[in-house]
Amino acid sequence: HDNSSALTLVQVCEEFEAVRRATEVLVSNVPADNWDFRGNANGMEVTPRAIAWMIAGHTEHHLRILEERYHPAAA
Repeated sequence: HDNSSALTLVQVCEEFEAVRRATEVLVSNVPADNWDFRGNANGMEVTPRAIAWMIAGHTEHHLRILEERYHPAAA
């Protein structure tokens, strides 16, 4: 069980920003010729390019959750 319900909005935003920046660094360091490399992730064939797209989509998912929980009037 996590303690996310005990975090302030500032803490949630700081954590989100830290993870986002780390992900940006990770993605920016993938060599150009490796984007289409095929590997296995949880039994599924996947490329770094596909994983980057999944991360971007997952970010949007979390942004919607933040909006719903911390600013429901705008949702």
